[in-house]
Amino acid sequence: MQELVHLGLLEGRQVLYLDKVEPDRSIRVWSQVGRQAGVLTTALGRAMVAAERPSPELLDAYTNGADPSVADRFRAAVQKARDLGYASEEEENEAGISCVAVALRRPIGAPVAVSITGPSGRMSPARIRELGVLLRERLAADAPAGFSISEPGSSVGG
Repeated sequence: MQELVHLGLLEGRQVLYLDKVEPDRSIRVWSQVGRQAGVLTTALGRAMVAAERPSPELLDAYTNGADPSVADRFRAAVQKARDLGYASEEEENEAGISCVAVALRRPIGAPVAVSITGPSGRMSPARIRELGVLLRERLAADAPAGFSISEPGSSVGG
């Protein structure tokens, strides 16, 4: 494995890191199991919000009080995640780090998501796209019973 993998859970306006699998090669990020990060700037958060099929009112709740440019980027990123079936972020949560994430909806409770994290130099837009598609395929095939991934192409609020 060449990149870092996270498992996260949506808790209100935060992402809770549930697990972290370190890569074979060194990468230093601040994430820790049990630590929380904001939903607005993480691929995990964006993927899980997109999987909830958010209404405009729910998006307002997530962005309430946020800087308007951050709120606008979040809304656009959630829509892009709905369109593509995976979310991404490039150096928004941590300088020099980019991520791609796919959410799994559960039969009960908030979605969870898996992300692949790497140095931005290795996470080009083409690589993010490749990893997003691969992650969707793996999670669709290997998810626990009752878990599912959202089909891409659904608009926000729809």
